[in-house]
Amino acid sequence: MKKKITHLIVSLGSGGAEKTLYNLTTHDHDDNLHTIVTLRKDKFYKTKLIKNNIKIIELDFINKSKFLEFFKLVRLLKLDKPDILQTWLYHCDFIGSIAAKLAGVKNIIWNIRGTVKNKMSIKEFIYYKMLSIFSYYFPKKIISCSLEGIKQHVKFGYKKEIFCYIPNGILQKIQTSKNFQNTFIKKYNLSRKIVIAMIARYHDQKNHNFLLDCFYEIDQYFKDEVILLLIGKNIKNQLFKNKELRSDYRNKIIFLEEVENINDYFPLIDLHVLTSSYGEGFPNVILETLSNKIPNISSDVGDAKIIINNNKLIFKNLNKYDFINITKQVIFKIKDKEEDFYNYVNKRSAELTKEYSIEKMISNYRKIWDF
Repeated sequence: MKKKITHLIVSLGSGGAEKTLYNLTTHDHDDNLHTIVTLRKDKFYKTKLIKNNIKIIELDFINKSKFLEFFKLVRLLKLDKPDILQTWLYHCDFIGSIAAKLAGVKNIIWNIRGTVKNKMSIKEFIYYKMLSIFSYYFPKKIISCSLEGIKQHVKFGYKKEIFCYIPNGILQKIQTSKNFQNTFIKKYNLSRKIVIAMIARYHDQKNHNFLLDCFYEIDQYFKDEVILLLIGKNIKNQLFKNKELRSDYRNKIIFLEEVENINDYFPLIDLHVLTSSYGEGFPNVILETLSNKIPNISSDVGDAKIIINNNKLIFKNLNKYDFINITKQVIFKIKDKEEDFYNYVNKRSAELTKEYSIEKMISNYRKIWDF
């Protein structure tokens, strides 16, 4: 049955939750009416969503009175009268639940995207504890893209019975630009390089400084055979600002801000790594790169181990020796074009493409919406 669904999310930036929301609303061909309300303005997915006839309403909790913007949200919900308010991430779970109750919206669904932080301030602990109490009174369902996320949140006190597991979905292989790739290879002289990449915005949880420290040692070992490609918002500015980037390595690292079509870069990457130490639920970047036949190494966060399905490619969080050792082994396999290794990569790629499709993800969301 056709539903009127309002999604509340912090922004439409280039994060994983935003991408999932974009894929969900633009590929749901079941005649549901989707409206997206954001707490702050960000253009990354906004234009694409509007082109797909998705209604966007932007609030401004950053520059305007939070109190007034909150009551603007209540008024929006009262006027729109959605069948379901689906909130994305903790702040929206908190704000959206209270606003929905005041507006008379009965069906609230939370969407949790990550795992519980290992270390919290007292203020953070109180905030998340309040959310765990709220989970018994406000949402009818809590969607998590991660099995590890469900496990950790239940342990933290969230209501176990209302959790639903819906992993992220990926699109079928998208045609990429060979002209762009050839130009990029020439520009950065990559023809004889092994490109190690990490696609992740700058944030403490991603541990870019840890990755740099490890890369310095990896480069010393392989000399001029490797290059590091970092793609994500604000990486270069923060690393320069924090003086974490060695001047003699500025020509061995390529920095790119968030890019419009990440798929164009996949054929350029020989190895993708993720060095996060907390907060990851279902790392979509691993799913996307590995499904495109790019080998992955990851820390043991969220469901990374499930996606990669090879414990030899998982390193202990923030363990420099472990990460460098595994990375060296994989680089040798890449250099030698080791058949067994690429058989695993190709096999896992095919499995992921079949197991985590957009169609399956949307079908699972529809089952939740049809309560």
